[in-house]
Amino acid sequence: MGFGSIILAGRRKGKLIVERSVLETTIDNVLKLEPEKVVVVVCKELSDFRKRSDVEVVTISESSGILCSLKAGIKEIAKWQLNWILVCLGNQPIIDKEVVEKLILSKPKIMSIPVFMGLLGHPFLFSRKGALEIINYPDEKTMRDFIEEKEVEFVEVDTPAILERISPEEDYLLQIKKFKFMG
Repeated sequence: MGFGSIILAGRRKGKLIVERSVLETTIDNVLKLEPEKVVVVVCKELSDFRKRSDVEVVTISESSGILCSLKAGIKEIAKWQLNWILVCLGNQPIIDKEVVEKLILSKPKIMSIPVFMGLLGHPFLFSRKGALEIINYPDEKTMRDFIEEKEVEFVEVDTPAILERISPEEDYLLQIKKFKFMG
């Protein structure tokens, strides 16, 4: 398919957003897509992923959001001059190959985002031009700003998997509710 991938696994509001085993599964599933290169952006708590030989790992000390992590990943993967960069979330291990193919076939000028029943999901895809625009995008802005300001392709897909994430805190709270219900 001629693409590379960035997997984002940092923090949100000071909390780790992905369990180690979920991130391992996400990495393995991305590798099954056979990208030319994979870069994983992690916070310092997950920096031991550097031991993996099948991916490049970028450790960031502080992240002010997805845009900061994404810029770090793009700066690393840009060395390979890829036409397309697939951006995945570390806590979203289900990556549908058909969705990825649809995103690439949409040949976005800047960016493609999958949509299921009107809801935006992940992974999303940048063209080389879009990746360069992200690197130069103002740090004080957000990904939402970028999406609203730029020429973005919205690609309808048939799977709700683009909306599914595994959140350690939410899963923990669901387990507590389950045990209270059973007791």
